[in-house]
Amino acid sequence: MCQARCYILGGREILGHVSRNLDIAADETTKDGFIHVGNGCVPGLLRHGPVVAIDQNLYGKSTVQSADEILNQLKKSEKGS
Repeated sequence: MCQARCYILGGREILGHVSRNLDIAADETTKDGFIHVGNGCVPGLLRHGPVVAIDQNLYGKSTVQSADEILNQLKKSEKGS
């Protein structure tokens, strides 16, 4: 989550929500090592902020709800591994 436009447009809420949901702080990794929550800037995508990046996938105009959907998909894929 970049500290500029994304943060102002709801990134702070998304970051806080995801951190609480996973019981980790920003820049930490879950105990199982599967998910890391970090801050960073996605150059060239400011107009699409807030942007959530998962591996090589970028999700623009993200919300708390869309972040929940992404987390649920990740958790399902982790269980299926």
